[in-house]
Amino acid sequence: MSARIQRELVVSAGTIESPKLLMLSGVGPREHLNSLQIPVLHDLPVGNNLQDHLINLLFFTLQARPKERDRQAKIMENVFNYLMYSKGPLSTHTTASIVSFVNTVPNSNVTYPTTEFHNNFFHYSDFAAVKSLTDFIAMQPQYANYLSSIINQTDIMTILNVLSHPKSTGLVRLSSRNYKDNPRIIPNYLDDPDDLESMLRGVRFQERLVRTHAYRAVNATILRIPIKECDRWVYRSDAYWRCYIKYFSTTLYHITGTVKMGPSGDSTACVSPRLRLRGTWNVRVADASIMPDVVSANTNAATIMIAERAADFIKDDWTPLDAKG
Repeated sequence: MSARIQRELVVSAGTIESPKLLMLSGVGPREHLNSLQIPVLHDLPVGNNLQDHLINLLFFTLQARPKERDRQAKIMENVFNYLMYSKGPLSTHTTASIVSFVNTVPNSNVTYPTTEFHNNFFHYSDFAAVKSLTDFIAMQPQYANYLSSIINQTDIMTILNVLSHPKSTGLVRLSSRNYKDNPRIIPNYLDDPDDLESMLRGVRFQERLVRTHAYRAVNATILRIPIKECDRWVYRSDAYWRCYIKYFSTTLYHITGTVKMGPSGDSTACVSPRLRLRGTWNVRVADASIMPDVVSANTNAATIMIAERAADFIKDDWTPLDAKG
């Protein structure tokens, strides 16, 4: 099947599907395309430079298990405050309710924060919420069951320690020439040792908060999850936390960068600053795949901005002659 275009084609399939589509069309790394016997139209580093926000989860137990009568009263109070004043826990946005950006590198003047923290609160006996979290991060059953046993005793607060600016980069590659087959995603998380050290600093930052008045007021205590491999190390030592981070880290689904934008002299770039695919005059890419570096925070707003700029570029480059043709 083929389709004709009069002016421009905009590829906007996302960070995974855009490079897949381009490589299937013969635009990508020559060696990779040759290995699949795909004719090479343009030899570009499509599928390289994959970046993502890796998150590590740290759990805190809070105040002692409340009496059922007090718990029911609190639920009714939350409902009342929401219906009457649009305030309270029911008016929040879960992990987006309390978010902080922190530079965990001491005595530095970095432009952007190294770490983002999301706070998520789970009420005592809220098994459904805990299951939703464990499913989200594909937690191993033994650890998911352990958290379920803890939520049956007390409240839990989860801190998402987000690696805002990873140095590790991954790849997207085709698994076959069949467009129905999913591509291979090789994220290479923590491939650069600096990423692990950055996440360790994030954990240490949270440890210091335990000594604050606010945390002491609710008896906040870091929850030690039994992990056989990590328990060989002294609890809360650097070695212990490095092991823990590898067990309790996952994607925040902020994958970017696989069709990188850059200036003409950048051999790692695939599209120009006006989003034109190199080697073509009428193909643009407009999605999160063009980001040279993943942004500090969530990628949604930045991706919308990319789409707005793409629309501006197309209008700027469109002329009355095009309209007649």
